[in-house]
Amino acid sequence: MSDPFDAVFTQPDMRTALLEQFQIGPRFLDAYLDYFCNAQHVVLSKPGDFHALSPTQKMWLHYALSTNLRGRDIIAVLERYGTVRGARYLDVGCGFGGSIVAAANAGANCVGLELDPERVAFSRRNVADLGLTERVAVLCQDVLDHEAIRNLGRFELATCNDVAEHVEDVPRLFQHLASVLVSGGMIYLEVPNRYSIDSVRSDGHFGLFGITLLDREEARKYHWQRFHYQYDVGHYLSLEDYTDLFWSFGFKPELIASLYHPAADLLAVDEKLRALSEAWEGFQAIPSLDPTTYELVSQAYLAYLTQLVQGLARLRQNPTPSEEVRFCNKYLRDFWTFVAIRQAAGDR
Repeated sequence: MSDPFDAVFTQPDMRTALLEQFQIGPRFLDAYLDYFCNAQHVVLSKPGDFHALSPTQKMWLHYALSTNLRGRDIIAVLERYGTVRGARYLDVGCGFGGSIVAAANAGANCVGLELDPERVAFSRRNVADLGLTERVAVLCQDVLDHEAIRNLGRFELATCNDVAEHVEDVPRLFQHLASVLVSGGMIYLEVPNRYSIDSVRSDGHFGLFGITLLDREEARKYHWQRFHYQYDVGHYLSLEDYTDLFWSFGFKPELIASLYHPAADLLAVDEKLRALSEAWEGFQAIPSLDPTTYELVSQAYLAYLTQLVQGLARLRQNPTPSEEVRFCNKYLRDFWTFVAIRQAAGDR
């Protein structure tokens, strides 16, 4: 796999290259690089410093700097379903501000909600860099707070990416999303799939083997033994759980292709299983895990592998289209991505 920063460092001026490639402004770039270097205890002054980062560090850095590129692509999806210009738009968990920047550029009136004060500051710098402060409000608020949600008013459009797996109360999240959207309003929501082969091999938040298979308390202990800082993931649900929540709160959901994580097909299964087996061997060689955690991860993984192999055998014996879709949705989609329409009361 190519280094995500290779293209940047073919340019003579590294800082200018970062600004141009990621389409971000100088205040956001400088603030985030300072934050990242302090948090990760690294120096990023020359190309070699970037290349020396661990794969997980590169993933975090690239995710932050690419916020405007990802936001632009998400808003382009919304524009395929309806009108963005003139709409009120809410981004729940706006993070570094890429989606609100893109929506404001497309003519929407935007509100970004973010619980983390540091990310609120990053979002505001990002918005200010691009001269969009009149069209955007970034609020440091919890989407689970009833009073805060009541005061937001109503919206025609909303996005909620990489958020549902972090909140304490997922049903309340869906309840609040439903309460702020008008009838016919649309939400774009993406969540990681805890059961995908790639997620079990190396989860998308920390690069840990098997952590998505554990319940939250078990995952916290495992994460702490590897990183010694707070685990900020909440609850991983199943595809059926998320679909049921949409319907329960008056949405008509559609599962669509993920922008950056397309589903693999069955031809990729054997290769993915080999990579999973290699990751399992690597996990077994980790010296710092206590025996209880090692046993919990091992049991969860072996149970998962048994179900996966049995499901694959059944599918190969009886390859019906519906079974193939079910298998691929569970094991070969790294993210579940939904577009959901808020239905009028009489249509539910």
